[in-house]
Amino acid sequence: MVLDNTDCFDENADAQPGQTGFFTAERGDGRFDYNCDGNDEQEFPTFGVCRQGSFGGFCTANPGWINTDSIPQCGESGKLQLTCPLTSPFTGFAFERVQACR
Repeated sequence: MVLDNTDCFDENADAQPGQTGFFTAERGDGRFDYNCDGNDEQEFPTFGVCRQGSFGGFCTANPGWINTDSIPQCGESGKLQLTCPLTSPFTGFAFERVQACR
């Protein structure tokens, strides 16, 4: 708790300007704005895609959410893809994860 107005929510020590961490639970007042910039910034704000490389069987990944119609909001869960296999078929390795925010 900081009493000199240098943080944005006194009841949570993690809520402070410059916070670089992401959190899966709201800070205590219904918000996820842990870095005090006025926004709830999502850790993974896009859909995930696996793409076959141009030099053979290598696959590159754009990390993000798959098998969903919308990006999960802060604190909601979905299937997250972080990596792709190196061989065909080029489908992502996905796991259930909660959208973290700051």
